[in-house]
Amino acid sequence: MWRSHGLRPSCLDRADSYRPGRPDHRRRHVGTAADPALLRTRTRSGIRTFPKAKQANDQIRHLGYQHRTTCHDGKGKLYRVRYDFWVAPDDKTIAVIGSGSVASMKVFGVTLYSRTADGRTLCTTNERGDQDISGVEDQETWHAMPLPKLVEKHRQRLARFVVEPFSAESPLVDYFDIRRRKAAALVARAYAYYLNDQQLAWRYTFKGAFMFYILAVIVRPTRRLLRTLKLTSD
Repeated sequence: MWRSHGLRPSCLDRADSYRPGRPDHRRRHVGTAADPALLRTRTRSGIRTFPKAKQANDQIRHLGYQHRTTCHDGKGKLYRVRYDFWVAPDDKTIAVIGSGSVASMKVFGVTLYSRTADGRTLCTTNERGDQDISGVEDQETWHAMPLPKLVEKHRQRLARFVVEPFSAESPLVDYFDIRRRKAAALVARAYAYYLNDQQLAWRYTFKGAFMFYILAVIVRPTRRLLRTLKLTSD
């Protein structure tokens, strides 16, 4: 739930080279400014680092993914979350690595996106707080799964479909198109409402928050258990 409800596409597609351990001085913020140091978030008590996020970024780089840009959450001062966007060598998958804090609570998650020729959006994530109730994404959740295993799970899913690559020139334009379609579907189902006339941010309604809770706490964990026990392939 902490993910990019307020993330705006104002930091798209500048061919940036990611160098682990080096500060990000580009400061392309989305909404509220955040500390630019790589994989760090600044609080009143100082700077806290997130080793899991640094490790995930290192791992995705070693898998051949290219770092395209970095955004920061735009929902308000309590949200100090950084998003690193990576694109697979074949342009068929976008990986989003989120890390930071929400109201001083540490958050971290990896989500992989791909598009199929029949119009589906395949989403594989290890973050329970990023559950889709819009119907736009065909989502699988593997809570806390390490990035290499998560990438392999996503590859196994792709093998069952004809996959449509993202634009080689502007892959994140395609990504934010998915986000806009997701928001529109949530609003159409009365699961969410827009916070401004520009429709750049949205928030769950009570109905949407309830459906999110049911999906995140009951439905998806049950499906994951059945998959683990090999009782279903879904």
